[in-house]
Amino acid sequence: MSVTGVEAAAQIDPQSRRRTERVDLGTGLGYGVGMVGERLFRDAPALLLLVFMTNYLGIPPAWAGVAIFVPKLMLIFVDPFVGFRSDTCTSRFGRRRTFLALGALLSAAAFVLMFNVPVIAATPLRTLYMSVLIGAAFAVYSIYSVPYLSFAADLCSDAYQRTRLLAYRMAFLAVGLNLSASAGVLIERFGGGVAGYGRMSYLYGFICLVTMLLPVLLLGDRPAVVRERREFEYFSALRDLLADRLYRRLLLVNFVQKISEGVGYGSFAYFFLYWLDQPMSAIGACVLASTAAQILSQPVWVAASRRFSRGACCMVSLGGYLVSNALWLTVPPKLFWPVPVVGFFAGCFASGLMLMLVAMMSDIAVDKRVTSDDRFEGLISGIWLATEKIGFAAGGLLVGLTLGAFGFTESVRGLAAQQSHLVRIGIAFSYVGLGTIFYLLTLGLIVRMRRSPWRT
Repeated sequence: MSVTGVEAAAQIDPQSRRRTERVDLGTGLGYGVGMVGERLFRDAPALLLLVFMTNYLGIPPAWAGVAIFVPKLMLIFVDPFVGFRSDTCTSRFGRRRTFLALGALLSAAAFVLMFNVPVIAATPLRTLYMSVLIGAAFAVYSIYSVPYLSFAADLCSDAYQRTRLLAYRMAFLAVGLNLSASAGVLIERFGGGVAGYGRMSYLYGFICLVTMLLPVLLLGDRPAVVRERREFEYFSALRDLLADRLYRRLLLVNFVQKISEGVGYGSFAYFFLYWLDQPMSAIGACVLASTAAQILSQPVWVAASRRFSRGACCMVSLGGYLVSNALWLTVPPKLFWPVPVVGFFAGCFASGLMLMLVAMMSDIAVDKRVTSDDRFEGLISGIWLATEKIGFAAGGLLVGLTLGAFGFTESVRGLAAQQSHLVRIGIAFSYVGLGTIFYLLTLGLIVRMRRSPWRT
């Protein structure tokens, strides 16, 4: 394997590499801004789609959960293949940028379609239509999300500098999350109901398009890697990668953590509306506080990653997040001021966990590039995102099934049906109880990962 001048210098002088590869402001902003649209596409539907389907399309919650989850199962095949194709792409426009441009265009259109649903009288056909549409939307989203995550390993080989680069990603992720949570306010401003959802989708689709295209315009791309014919064998590369025990363990951690995250997103709006008795605008205030905490805490987590192992940082962040999750049960209904306070506290710790997990994954990608002839950062990211999206969707499915089991009554066109006290308990159990269970499982898995090679 040929070694670049930067990599060769780093083998002799790690500090030299750190100086040479130092992430400047332009690179950080150019890479990070793409996360606004990337996260907006994922999080706005995660927060709103289940409520939209049960309260405005008249789809029972269990059906809606299945309709969201089942089509995402195909991502376990789509994401790795997209990553592999971006690794082996020989386009003169660059192996990542080609996919990013196409993915941005298609994702913006798909976002609009998800919230502009034609009138379909039969509930089974309406459910089927939404399921097919969701599957297609997240398939085209993969064309962007997988190469985008792979870009971090392309742009920086040094672990600490790459963590700094990913911190920019986390900061813009917080912006995308805040926009997602503010969708409820926009829907009300746009007149509410199905029409409000539709108008919101046009605005957010445009934001997705612009921010997702900016990395294509602002960043250079590595030239295509010249490979031998054997390196184009997809299943061989997939098998070799999954033989890595450390990577498999990290995938399991990410999968379980994303189930808990999906549970939180799927039940978040229900918890605010029915348990805390708060308006949709309170969701925006909570997430604004959380995203401010995520942005402000990034320097702290980056500094911590330099002093402590990534696994230790994960355990601290998980412990703090579990405490904040339990605090939600102490918030009285209709009382607003504790909402942003708990949201801020939760955001500080959630951002640390997400940053460290992605940093560990990118460490593996770069390590394989440096120590072997394998340069499949896209495939590594594709498998990672496939498990992440399936876990996230599984969390939403659990919420739908739980609400159905507790007797949640769906409604049509936003005419909210009266819910029993048992349903309110089921909503609290979904948001706090299920979330706590899966975060505890995540903590247990990290504790069991005794090998800790991610110290920078």
